[in-house]
Amino acid sequence: MEVNPYAPSSQTTPSLPPRLRRGSKWLRGWLVFQLLLIAAGVAAAEYEIETIVFMGPTVAVSGLILAYLAFRNRVNVATLFGVSGAAFAGFIFLLIALNSWGPSEADRPVCRLCEFYLVVSLPVTWVSFLVAGQTDTPSAVPSPPPVT
Repeated sequence: MEVNPYAPSSQTTPSLPPRLRRGSKWLRGWLVFQLLLIAAGVAAAEYEIETIVFMGPTVAVSGLILAYLAFRNRVNVATLFGVSGAAFAGFIFLLIALNSWGPSEADRPVCRLCEFYLVVSLPVTWVSFLVAGQTDTPSAVPSPPPVT
């Protein structure tokens, strides 16, 4: 049997272990923080509706930070979830302002909307958490060029 010195190498390069996406730990942590913040906001609004004056902007700013982290990690569902925090806070603000509601008028409708937002946030957070924790496939890791 004759060996051709110009034939490509028959050795296969070992596959590298998959890597977590860069920054996914921060993203996953902020997803949990955002969900807990929304839950705390709902609980605070149920207890005393005036707390939305503080919790609304807090959820909005936290959501924008989440959107930034998710956008950098290319996790679209988490980006939309983060933007939704700011959009929801703005929506509640406009709802109260345009209807000229006081605390007693805003109590039930705002609390119900916040509860609905929390219920929708649960599966969205779960999906975002799973996507943010996915690993890069080994094929996405560049392999060294073959030695000739």
